[in-house]
Amino acid sequence: PQDGSDAINFDAYESVPVEASGKDVPAPVNTFNEADLDEGLKRNIERCKYVKPTPVQRHAIPIVSAGRDLMACAQTGSGKTAAFCFPIISGILKGRYRSGFSSIPSPGAAIAYPAALILSPTRELSCQVYLYTYFCSLSFCFMLLVSFSFLNKFKTG
Repeated sequence: PQDGSDAINFDAYESVPVEASGKDVPAPVNTFNEADLDEGLKRNIERCKYVKPTPVQRHAIPIVSAGRDLMACAQTGSGKTAAFCFPIISGILKGRYRSGFSSIPSPGAAIAYPAALILSPTRELSCQVYLYTYFCSLSFCFMLLVSFSFLNKFKTG
């Protein structure tokens, strides 16, 4: 949370240049209320004591919300996870990402499919993203799951 305790002073980063390329790049937002996010999510953002978007969030949230591709590089603790999770959660709540159901032979039964899939390179980051999305999604009716895979490296001769 950006309540000021042990937080990075993002006001000092306002002068950091940000490069966005492509055609008709969405304009950055200055507040979470300006962002095209679901109202329930905005209330959860406020409950989590997020005051204003970080520089990476200001630019990334409108881009991801518009369904555009994004590649962002910023320091640890700069808000990258929120920059992509807020638009994903909002899109699910607004019905932009339909998971769909498929009928199966058993009467009245259905199989649900994921609405979003977030891949991360490490178990630790997967847990961090899971916890982050969990707290931002409190009071919403959807399920979050985390899964890891451990690959053993075998030495071949």
